[in-house]
Amino acid sequence: MPERKEEIAFLRGYGWLYFGEPEALPASRSDTLKEIMGSWLHRLAPWDAFATGTWSRPVSLDGVLYGVRRYLRLVEGRARVPIFAFVAVERGDTGGLLHVHALIGNVAHLKPFCGQRLLAGQRGLACCLVHAWPWGYARVFSYDPSLGASHYLAKYITKQLAEWDLIGFPALPQRALPLGAKRP
Repeated sequence: MPERKEEIAFLRGYGWLYFGEPEALPASRSDTLKEIMGSWLHRLAPWDAFATGTWSRPVSLDGVLYGVRRYLRLVEGRARVPIFAFVAVERGDTGGLLHVHALIGNVAHLKPFCGQRLLAGQRGLACCLVHAWPWGYARVFSYDPSLGASHYLAKYITKQLAEWDLIGFPALPQRALPLGAKRP
């Protein structure tokens, strides 16, 4: 049986179209945004890891954003090079608890997971990116562009809780102009 192929593509004169069974249909706004954002994320940076982190207790959106930045600072210290990330916050279907997904770059030299199971309460260890997560449960995998993590994270742009952030991306260097010169 042939594998069913679904994709969204832009066709000049027709706009964004959804190609699935049985025919091509206009793609929804949500699907179009996910495809555009997923493609942008995929090309944005050389990603090394895809991570998911939870908290062992209810936490506010501000707490999630603070926590993930703190985790990334900890990882950056272990990496000994500046790291960068795209972070998306999701409200879980059961219980409505917040958790975070992230694409992380400049961490290819760190182990995503060391293979060890820890006792409850052991967190923040230097052995791997999973055990560096100091709250709740974490999963970290090496980034494989063929598995679609960038498009998976892109769905958070279209969800009701659409909190996301770019972390560690410096502004583009500006060309220095002589004093008194006007920009073109």
